[in-house]
Amino acid sequence: MPGDVHPNNSETEAKGKILIVDDDLDFAQSLHNILYLEGYTVANASNFNGALALLDDFQPEVALLDVRLGKHSGIDLISALKEQITEIRCIMMTAYASEQFTIAALQVGAFDYLHKPFAMETLRAALTRCFQHVRLEREKVEAEALLVQRNNEIENLNWELEARVKKRTQELEEVQKELIRKAHLAGMTEISTSVLHNVGNIMNSVITSSQMISRATESQAKINSLARANERLNEVAQEGRGADHDHVLKIQAFLTRFQRLLDKEQNEIRDNSQRIISKVELIKDVIRSQQNYAAAGIQMESVDLRELVDDALTIYHNTLSSLRVDIQKDYHPCPIVVVQKTQLVHVVLNLLKNAWQAIHTDEKKISITIETGTAEAIVRITDNGCGISPENLDRIFQHGFTTKEDGHGFGLHSCATSMMDMGGTLVAESEGPGKGATFTLRFPTLAR
Repeated sequence: MPGDVHPNNSETEAKGKILIVDDDLDFAQSLHNILYLEGYTVANASNFNGALALLDDFQPEVALLDVRLGKHSGIDLISALKEQITEIRCIMMTAYASEQFTIAALQVGAFDYLHKPFAMETLRAALTRCFQHVRLEREKVEAEALLVQRNNEIENLNWELEARVKKRTQELEEVQKELIRKAHLAGMTEISTSVLHNVGNIMNSVITSSQMISRATESQAKINSLARANERLNEVAQEGRGADHDHVLKIQAFLTRFQRLLDKEQNEIRDNSQRIISKVELIKDVIRSQQNYAAAGIQMESVDLRELVDDALTIYHNTLSSLRVDIQKDYHPCPIVVVQKTQLVHVVLNLLKNAWQAIHTDEKKISITIETGTAEAIVRITDNGCGISPENLDRIFQHGFTTKEDGHGFGLHSCATSMMDMGGTLVAESEGPGKGATFTLRFPTLAR
């Protein structure tokens, strides 16, 4: 019947939905029955409006359209169908075929054209091509939709990843800033502690020399003896006892001895005064070095490595002297380098401290070599201490690693990090326990 829909309820899945539109009701019904038996779900309409009325509920995938449908044509119906179901495939059927009509049908979107009467094999082949095209188009649409979905998911994941990376980067930057700040404070604290310690030791020497001068100047015994000798000479002169030659000789001998004692005391006073002056000058040098590095901050600046290492040695001068460490310097001409002065002096001080703490013998030697490599400046600090085992060489710069009982494992890690921040490197070398160690600093050079 026109407008009837016959769903295929066979056990096998229906092959697809077909809309037959033909005003020849007998032909349409015969075609309907055959296709139903072929496994399709089929709906029939006999005119233009009847076909459009079925679209919302039936949603056909393929339409078999007669060319002549009363006052409308199958070509008009193709356009109307595709306005509502863009992916529908239309096969034209007519007994009055013409080349012009065929071209017009193909131009508006007809998928194929069958000439009545046609064999069922011809129809089956045309329907097979139609439904294959429908399936391919549907799979393409589904694939495109899935691709869009996956792209959106990837974009969301990328956005989330970028947000996490940005957040973690900010957290790491904050941690790095805090570590740099703490390292800077730790370095300045160590420098300040060393300065106070060395200034205190120097002041002890100043006080000792001052006390010796004070004791020498407070003693009046020799001055009183000189006064009595002068009085006695005056008495001899007044009494006219110039003939008492032996007595005069005794007085002269006494005065000679007394003069020698005064000369000795004067020399001691002069030596102690010079010692005080030198110690005060050393205090000034230590304080000047501390002020230079305290004011330097963490900005990069051009420095002469020889001057910087000498400043570090000045800060540790009294400690090294009290420990009787033999400092051997081998300085060669060296180009200017660009570094953070505060960080680098902290590195050198740390390496010097590690060097003397590693020496457990009476003969303590630390050699410092400054030389030029290929496009780099090199500072080597070598000690004759306890050395480093091979397994510890790989771990010595790790944060938290230490071989000292009271160590915190931050010093050498901080030194390596500081060198990396300045574009340089820090490397440790040792032939093994008891063979000493060498720490090598390398810096890219800046031509004068």
